[in-house]
Amino acid sequence: MKYILERGKLFLFLIFILMLIGVYVFTTLPQREIPETPPSLVLISTILPGAGPEEIENSITNPIEREIQKADGVASVQSISSNSASIITLEIEDGFDPDERVNEIQQQVQRATGQFPDQAQTPTVEKLDLTFPLVSYMFYGDEAELANMEEALAELSDEVESVDGVAG
Repeated sequence: MKYILERGKLFLFLIFILMLIGVYVFTTLPQREIPETPPSLVLISTILPGAGPEEIENSITNPIEREIQKADGVASVQSISSNSASIITLEIEDGFDPDERVNEIQQQVQRATGQFPDQAQTPTVEKLDLTFPLVSYMFYGDEAELANMEEALAELSDEVESVDGVAG
């Protein structure tokens, strides 16, 4: 403690420098309450009218999965085979361009269609756009209180939606 008291100006100077660094970092770093981390998902759906789940799995889902395993950049594959429909969801690995992966996956699925029954419809391959509200609020109280707040909340909502990058 005696050392600090003898060199008080030095420690005040260091504290001042640390405060300047803190202000600089605070003003330059982007701040978000909830950061955006959208997963890159691709959905492949195929319809085979009148087919049961086992037939769908054997004649539609398995051939598509075998072809997709040849594609690079696929992190995971999940499939559902139900009555008359096959739904396969793919997650694209980070670092890969999702649009390029969708094109490659479409080519792989087209190769698999040669093994499909004649009644099977053409598979659809689409990139899922998961833009949904990340934050929502719920207000509760007496009916009279909520009625008084309704106009102010509508104005607040309009202001927030007017910000670039915010969807309504």
